[in-house]
Amino acid sequence: MTTTPSNDSLKVFAYLEAKLGESSEIIGVGDSKEVSKVDIMAVHDRPEQGVKTYATLDFATHDIGLEANGKDLRVELVMACGAGYQHGAHILASCAFEAMNDGANIGPGEILEDVVALYHPDFVMQHAMLVDPFLWDMESQQLETRTVAFLQIIPISTAEADYAEANGPDALQDRFVAEQIDVYDLERSSVI
Repeated sequence: MTTTPSNDSLKVFAYLEAKLGESSEIIGVGDSKEVSKVDIMAVHDRPEQGVKTYATLDFATHDIGLEANGKDLRVELVMACGAGYQHGAHILASCAFEAMNDGANIGPGEILEDVVALYHPDFVMQHAMLVDPFLWDMESQQLETRTVAFLQIIPISTAEADYAEANGPDALQDRFVAEQIDVYDLERSSVI
């Protein structure tokens, strides 16, 4: 059965294409329990050559229990990684499933455990931290039925997750800036 996207979903899609680039493919990803599904747009060579950007397209239909400007606040997730990594869309979808299926908090500074490890168990980067998008100039969208904000996924190590837990996510982000990490590299070294 095919569903027709809502006007709000179409507006968010148009905004994402304007900010990230025209999508080269749309990937439907279902969870392992066959409970939830999310569509992911993929954009090649954005924000630079050799990088692939992914964004959820319909995660904003999921209620995260927050309000802004008198409307439900919803979120779409974005992530960029080296184009050679096979599971970028699945990592992003797993972040959405953490909220959809398991009630994980979604907001800046939140850490979603083991979402990278599901696909790359041997990588030092195992988890994901949600941050305000800094690779793209994105603004929340005021739609008829909701406000849609955007959060970027940064893969992080267990040591980095522990550091953020002890010192706060802003302290970890300051370390990232000081070390000038390559946020596209899922195999980068941990800064902690």
